[in-house]
Amino acid sequence: MLAFDIETEGLDKYVHKITVACVYDPDNNIKKGFNFTVRSAYAENVAEFLELLDKADVLCAYNGARFDLPFIIEQFGIPQSRYSAWFCKLFDYFEVCKVLLGTSCSLNMLLRENNIPCKTSNGVQAVEWAEEKRWDKLIEYCMQDAVLTHRLARSPSVTIPMEPHCLDELASYKSRERGEGSAAHLAANPFESKKTVIICSFLHASTKPSQGADIVRPTTGTGVGPGFNTFKFCIA
Repeated sequence: MLAFDIETEGLDKYVHKITVACVYDPDNNIKKGFNFTVRSAYAENVAEFLELLDKADVLCAYNGARFDLPFIIEQFGIPQSRYSAWFCKLFDYFEVCKVLLGTSCSLNMLLRENNIPCKTSNGVQAVEWAEEKRWDKLIEYCMQDAVLTHRLARSPSVTIPMEPHCLDELASYKSRERGEGSAAHLAANPFESKKTVIICSFLHASTKPSQGADIVRPTTGTGVGPGFNTFKFCIA
């Protein structure tokens, strides 16, 4: 599984450029940063970066489906077929939160919730480093994002903090899946006052579904990736 992350000049993919990118896959001894501001090495760096995305069996990123990939497509002129191949093998916990649970949280919040060391800086600081042309600091920060995202994605289970309205929607969804009257069951919502959802990925051999577990099988290409297509929701 190859984790990747990019840093940009801003949030508009049509105006702002990608400054650096990092990839990380410890199983294949891949840990590399790319500086796209060096014009003499631009073509070589782009080609190597994109080839690594192509060759990976699974990609992982945090908000990669909504941020990183759209920037990459726009800046490097990626055709639809190549983008689709990446998207269909992408695992993105931000998308898991949005698509499956109807919530969202920052990477740092998710790391903190799961007792994983948090990032040492933030996106605002990253933009400042780019303006100051402090590329070494920026690549170091970008690599930290990739490493932490990889660690999170490889965790056997991940606790996701939930807002009350999201838990209501999740309870309603489960009631409908069971063919139950959602209104009646929401009146006695078993998730009421609960705060977290724990997602166990069955990619990991050590994670087994318990009897009567609530199972969700999202479709391929929803940002949850192949091999991550079955999850057990446990309310804590």
